[in-house]
Amino acid sequence: MSAQGGIMKPILRNIIITFALAISSFCSLSSYAQVIVVLQQPPPYQFRVEHMWKLTLINPTQTTYHVSLRGVATELDEGRIVEATTTIFTLAPGTKVVNPRELAPINVKASNPKYTYLVSKTGSVLTGDYDICVSVINMAYGVEIGTGCVSVQVQHLTQVELLGPENGTVFTHFGGSESVKSGMKEAEKNEIHERTATGSFLIFNWFPPSPIHQADRVTYRIRIAEIYGNQSPYDAMKSNPAFFENRNIHTTIYQFPTASRPFKTGSRYAWKVDAYLNNVYISESEIWEFSFTESETNQTSANFSSNTRAQKHLVQDDKATVNNQPIQLASLKIVPGLWLNQDTTPNTTSIEKTAVQFSGNARLSAGMANRVASFSELPKNQGMAELNPVLTCYGLPFATNFLLSSFQDPNRQRINNFGFNFDFNRLHEGLTTRLNRKIEELIRSEAAVVSGADTPEMNRLRDPENLKNNLKQFGMISGAEKFFMGIRSLGIGTNYPMYSEYTLSGVPVTGVNIEINPGVLYAAFAGIGNQRGIDNLAYKRSLYAGRGGFGKKEGPHVYLTGLYVKDHEGSIRLDSASHPLAPRANYVFGTEVKLNFFEDKLSLQGEGAVAVLTRDTREPEFEHENIPGFLKNIIDPRISTSVDYSYSGKLAYNYNASATMVSLGIKMVGPGYTSLGVPNLRTDQFGYEAKIDQRLFKRRTSVGTFFKQYNDNLIKWKRSTTTTTAYGVNLRLNFRRLPFLRLSYSPYSQENDDINPLRKVNNTTTVYTAMTGYSYKLGDLISSTSFTFSGQQGKTHGIGDYRTHSFMITEAVSLTIPLSFTASWGLIKSNYGLENSRFNNIDLGASAQITDRWSCMAGVNLAAEKGRNNRKGFYINLSISPLKGIGIDLRAEQNIYTEKQETLGGYHEFIFSVTLISVW
Repeated sequence: MSAQGGIMKPILRNIIITFALAISSFCSLSSYAQVIVVLQQPPPYQFRVEHMWKLTLINPTQTTYHVSLRGVATELDEGRIVEATTTIFTLAPGTKVVNPRELAPINVKASNPKYTYLVSKTGSVLTGDYDICVSVINMAYGVEIGTGCVSVQVQHLTQVELLGPENGTVFTHFGGSESVKSGMKEAEKNEIHERTATGSFLIFNWFPPSPIHQADRVTYRIRIAEIYGNQSPYDAMKSNPAFFENRNIHTTIYQFPTASRPFKTGSRYAWKVDAYLNNVYISESEIWEFSFTESETNQTSANFSSNTRAQKHLVQDDKATVNNQPIQLASLKIVPGLWLNQDTTPNTTSIEKTAVQFSGNARLSAGMANRVASFSELPKNQGMAELNPVLTCYGLPFATNFLLSSFQDPNRQRINNFGFNFDFNRLHEGLTTRLNRKIEELIRSEAAVVSGADTPEMNRLRDPENLKNNLKQFGMISGAEKFFMGIRSLGIGTNYPMYSEYTLSGVPVTGVNIEINPGVLYAAFAGIGNQRGIDNLAYKRSLYAGRGGFGKKEGPHVYLTGLYVKDHEGSIRLDSASHPLAPRANYVFGTEVKLNFFEDKLSLQGEGAVAVLTRDTREPEFEHENIPGFLKNIIDPRISTSVDYSYSGKLAYNYNASATMVSLGIKMVGPGYTSLGVPNLRTDQFGYEAKIDQRLFKRRTSVGTFFKQYNDNLIKWKRSTTTTTAYGVNLRLNFRRLPFLRLSYSPYSQENDDINPLRKVNNTTTVYTAMTGYSYKLGDLISSTSFTFSGQQGKTHGIGDYRTHSFMITEAVSLTIPLSFTASWGLIKSNYGLENSRFNNIDLGASAQITDRWSCMAGVNLAAEKGRNNRKGFYINLSISPLKGIGIDLRAEQNIYTEKQETLGGYHEFIFSVTLISVW
């Protein structure tokens, strides 16, 4: 034994020494061969799974390795939450910017169960502080040969929430109007918010993102874009230069400044607000719309004063449409005194006998100024052409619309567009007019089959759902008209298809838009182009959408919807590999149901949709055992793919006999739900609302109320849950020979349940208005007087309280001679914390019909903010009609602005514009 032990000891000693030398050599080699890992810092306040693979590897050796990457995300309090491993790839000597596609497939594991659901919905992680580390594994030995880490702070906040002006608000410069649009259905009128404005000094307000620490600096940018032609608000915001834009706003209320150019009567505007946290963009609001129009009080006064033959031919047809969108002739700047002899009303109750009719309108405008307007992207010189011809063949209208503008910019989407459309609305209105004239004829006829206007038979004849059958009963509809009544849309060029709130609404589609509804069958398709490629700003994008099902669009139906949107990866040039812009792909699948009960008095409708978004189509494929093979083949999931859903429901009761409308609604939009067909949809929202509207005293009085509440943080990924609550009441009195009266009161509140008092939110905003007015005759003149009071009051926690009140008195006087005068005085008093503001605004104007072919308008505007600035404006407007159906509008303006604080300095501004209008 001793001999064997003596022999074994040297052998064991040599083995140990050899093994130690091998370990030492390997460790030395590993140290020498360490790979350097450089991670790209994720965008501020963000971290998504795909950010883990934005890295560069530096191999300083001459050895080629076969490696894989292992990424680990660790939260300060929760520990390890996500781990992911890639496939094996080759790492040659030198520097390698990792192409994520080389890493496919990637296996992702959420170590913490609550992160699994969150990553699948949004691709992101909870609000918190994270360390992200990526290690390089030498697969030959299974050892780590390099690692790199970055630290990130993730902040999930609510979106900026717009409060006012409410979406769809119609402002008038002088007085109030009894209705916004003639011929509008009662239900549609209730959705229009009518307001008066003290000049252009609108007050915009919104709720801030939540929750934000009081020590953080939050600023806002407000952007307003004029809407041209048939554009949607979204398209206007993406394509048009800013009519107004201001940055670095520190409060959640903003008054349109004196130094800016005023809004134009007859124009529509889109607006939105972006939020910045410590100068980093974090959130944007939805895009809302408001418009300016002349009050009906003024129009009535002007018509009375201009009692001439020419005035009788003033075009006031506000029902014309192009591309299924209403053409507001006010936007063509048709002013009192400019007549365009055009009768668009059918003069027969029988089937159209004329084979071809050609009608339409056109507007060509040009303007110049001696300076670029303050807070604006509009150039000094500008021009625009709108052409909307309509070809009617045997009663079937086909409309073409052209929009050409000098505002086209290579860094924005296209303004210029073309569309050719079958005009379903014009056809439907023409047929309705034809039937109504027949009904009137029956009522007047002594041999009428029925007598009286309110019999069940008359109500059946007036039912729009039975329009085709009723016309057929009297032999008043042709075969071609019956066929085309089943075609809701037939468009080529630029269209704005409206499918539903959660799938497709408001985005431009260049290509085709087809929607048919013959009988109970329904089908629709829209595509192909959605946006053009702009280097470093936007990828070229294609969109395909389709719907199919059963039932009428306005009546009971069941529809299925599909949407596919894809960015073209190689369509633009990016300045660097680290550019944040990425090509996206989007699938949306939805269903929509509507049912009517009790003779259509009660309706139940609902919508549900699932959205699959790939945030970067260049990312590697995603492997997960829970994804079925067939689904993987359809949506091609990547590491940046997430899935979420939305739904809504509404129960409505509408009883015409008692003029009662009641509705109850509920909706949910998941935090990761994204449809590129509705790009500005508010997400991470669950809410419900109720509305009641009751008409009384032969519909001359209406009382309405609403209540709504919604909250976010549906998957508990934010530090706290924010709840918004709003309710309101309104009263309208419109009795003959008495002043009209409108009252409204609407408080809004926003609060969260954060346990940290420095992130606590408790904001309230209260909006209230009162408006009254009366028109009366004094001898040979007509006078209209109105008074408006409106106020907003805000109380905030950590942001700053405010209060603003607005008073306005207007007067319009019309003489028996063709002359009228208007005057308005407005006062706005505001308090923002320790800062006070006082605006005074005076508008004086006069219009005269000089001859049958000449009219003139002139006015003065004086605006002043006490102790700070003032503006004096003068304008003259000359309207000429040299030929029947043709008008020329010439306008010159001079504005003088002075500022005591010398922030912007003063300016003298001269603006001249000429507009050629033709209606045929």
